[in-house]
Amino acid sequence: MLAGLDGADAPGVADALGLLASYSMISRSPDRLAVSVHLLVQTITLAGLPDEEQAELRRTAAGLLCAALPSNPGNISSWPAYARLLPHARAVLHPGSSGMRAVIEYLRASGDYRAATAFQQQRVSALHDTLGPHHPGTLIARTNLAYWMGKAGDAAGALGLFAALLPVRERVSGSEHPNTLTVRANLAHWTGEAGDPALARDLFAALLPIRERVSGPRHPNTVKTRTSLALWNERAERSM
Repeated sequence: MLAGLDGADAPGVADALGLLASYSMISRSPDRLAVSVHLLVQTITLAGLPDEEQAELRRTAAGLLCAALPSNPGNISSWPAYARLLPHARAVLHPGSSGMRAVIEYLRASGDYRAATAFQQQRVSALHDTLGPHHPGTLIARTNLAYWMGKAGDAAGALGLFAALLPVRERVSGSEHPNTLTVRANLAHWTGEAGDPALARDLFAALLPIRERVSGPRHPNTVKTRTSLALWNERAERSM
């Protein structure tokens, strides 16, 4: 919370803030422009308000927070600001909001896949409830959740999520839609990462001719599929 001390009320405000700080109910930044309110004080204050006022305050806080979030969460220069605002985002942002999407992108870009996965799980549930299970936004969120879970170290969990997502993607988008093929490629990859390189090789071998037909033999996704096939073929041979 920012407190401006300009104007006629500045002495009174300063005295009040000093008194609150003396009881450790607030803490102030070195420049005395920023004030952090103790969580217990926040909770008691909020609990004493009617439900409508609580909801309005949360909406206001969410709006202010979204306005303060840098527009480029993937840029390393914005990460310190996101790190400072992360606890507030956790408290006031709706999981399905654009602000939370930016926060999750920051976590992913900064390499904190474990936290990104935790936030993304909440986002998937929120999008499922608001948009429906077959909405493109929900399906993309599920794809990201599965991939980030794998990057966080849970290859088996990622494999399970992609296995559950594939039939939904096929039903909604078609068996040869690029998004469906992306899910198939991830299913193959995490099959290998979960400990079955031979099956990963076979899945990529089945995917490659479809990629070549749909995207063309020189498309980056086709080249990537061909490279993955060679990689898992080598790992399967080494494991025999």
